[in-house]
Amino acid sequence: MRIAQIAPLIESVPPKLYGGTERVVSWLTEELVAHGHQVTLFASGDSVTAAELVPCSEAALRLDPAVTNPIPYHMLLLDKVRERPIGALPPVLALDQRAVRRRFEERFTAARMAADYVKTYRAMLGKPAQRPREDKVIAMPRPRAHAGGNSMRPHVD
Repeated sequence: MRIAQIAPLIESVPPKLYGGTERVVSWLTEELVAHGHQVTLFASGDSVTAAELVPCSEAALRLDPAVTNPIPYHMLLLDKVRERPIGALPPVLALDQRAVRRRFEERFTAARMAADYVKTYRAMLGKPAQRPREDKVIAMPRPRAHAGGNSMRPHVD
């Protein structure tokens, strides 16, 4: 399958510093390539990928002091995407928009997304060790003024 991945130009893919979206784009792109898909990544020129890289800026914009407005760079990115032959575009345009919206709303509810997140999180980290739960309350001593003066002594309620 031919797939186009479009990343923000603010950070490289994968990011050298912080960049949550760019990191996810990197993981997804590399996994798609590993599964044999033909992937084209539109990203900053300092990105590193096994996919075909289409550089849309020389480097990540956030670290370039000469960049004061990232919008023109993103407009150029969109132009580069439009210039590429995208075979999937005609079938996408032919879809019934109401049916797509209905299907999307059925499948992507907040509850389902939360459940999928928890499932993925547990799969990545493994289930926590099962420990017997003890319902005990521990009373911690707290200082209370002694009736005979300013000294403090522990007192347990």
